[in-house]
Amino acid sequence: MAAQRLNQKILSINPRMKKLIQRLLLISTSWSLVFSAQADTPKRKIENQKLEIFDTGLDVRTGRELSVSGIWLSNDLFAVTTVKDLPDAVKNHLLEVRLVDWRTKTSRVLVEDGDIVCWNPERQIASIQKTYSSPTGDIKFDIIHLDAQGQVSARSDHVEISPYFCQATASLPPRDSLSILLREPDGYIDRAAPGEPYKGEKTAVWMRPGQAPLDIKVRVDEVRGAGNNIGNYLSYSQKYLLNTWDSQGNSDTDRRLGGIGWNRPYDLTPYRLMALDGSIEEIRLHASPGLCCLRWSRGARW
Repeated sequence: MAAQRLNQKILSINPRMKKLIQRLLLISTSWSLVFSAQADTPKRKIENQKLEIFDTGLDVRTGRELSVSGIWLSNDLFAVTTVKDLPDAVKNHLLEVRLVDWRTKTSRVLVEDGDIVCWNPERQIASIQKTYSSPTGDIKFDIIHLDAQGQVSARSDHVEISPYFCQATASLPPRDSLSILLREPDGYIDRAAPGEPYKGEKTAVWMRPGQAPLDIKVRVDEVRGAGNNIGNYLSYSQKYLLNTWDSQGNSDTDRRLGGIGWNRPYDLTPYRLMALDGSIEEIRLHASPGLCCLRWSRGARW
């Protein structure tokens, strides 16, 4: 597993944003996107950046539910599922959760048995899927208290928590809906209600706890979460990135593949940052013939 940090020499970014962006994990790309922004101007630009490689030496597993390699707990600490250093550990699915510290380039065991599924920074809880042990293959989850400093303890509350999303089950969208799950205080984005056919041209609706639904005026085929349909919240800007994946190479978001049915004023779906008041900033890109596979990682929930 290789965790990556952006080069120190990043220009035109305020110090707080600079520190946070430097810890962003980018996976399976040979270059990165960096939004450079001054406090007094909304203009942004995209820059190629050099990456520093930190090889942990760990045999990383993504787990059965987690779709990324791990979870950032803070700017420096990263929780990841790894194979135990034991004979036949891969064959017998012997896993543990380790905490990687970027500052010291070391790791330690957080949980001795299982893999990490999710983490809720607001509740400071994590879900650990235990290794299969019963003849029937039943899955067992432990919900533990895990703070941003990597300290593990028993939970003190008794709220029913989803082991797959680390949120209160009462806050989740209807089971058969097609939704993007946001942070627990922010609700979810509804792309298709239960029993409703999926229509790409329909606009998505933000279902906000304690508030009226808000039509965000963005086509549902242009709203995509990270991993298991989880909203990508960028704490340094306090906004959600609505389309996590690259617009190129998909007929829903690329005019070149959309054909004669494409009826939008842009060639590529722009990156969109949605603030907590519902306002949306668009960052438009131009198609590049040499770029087909850009991907954003979910990265930290700072």
